[in-house]
Amino acid sequence: LGNTKDSTLVSAIQNVFQTDSSYAVLGACIQAITGIDSIKALPLLKKALTMKSYNETIRRAAVRAIGSLNSPDGVDLILSYGSSKYPVRLRTTVIRSLMKIGKDNPRAVDFLIKCLSDSSNWIRRQATFVLSRIGGPEAIGPLEKAFKKETNERVKKSMKMALKHLKRKKEIAGEKNK
Repeated sequence: LGNTKDSTLVSAIQNVFQTDSSYAVLGACIQAITGIDSIKALPLLKKALTMKSYNETIRRAAVRAIGSLNSPDGVDLILSYGSSKYPVRLRTTVIRSLMKIGKDNPRAVDFLIKCLSDSSNWIRRQATFVLSRIGGPEAIGPLEKAFKKETNERVKKSMKMALKHLKRKKEIAGEKNK
């Protein structure tokens, strides 16, 4: 389906999504319909979020598609799939999608701050990185606290870089307000 923008294909893609059993095909349908018509894609994306699949293939495709819509409304759709009851790959996809749609969204920032104490090193690193991109001064304190408790050197290094980035952003914002 590539990068087609032909809206006449939407109903055919929806039909394939309803009838095909291949996770790869369903993922391609999600991507295609989102690229063609984001309004018509929303019901399909909501349905895809409820579907179980091997390695969370379908949910991950839906979360990525919601992130690609660049709509802050998507935050509420995907946050619950970032909880620890889901596999790390899906949770990482949620965190990475927040980089696109979570800026200036307190719920997204709060979620990422909570992820700083996750049991997974990978989740903590990803949350740190995204927090450094979408967070503001409110993230500095929690990140400093997490840095002091962190035992993994890679995560600690990421946190140190994120703190530097956030403090620089705060400095720049302060300079602009003078």
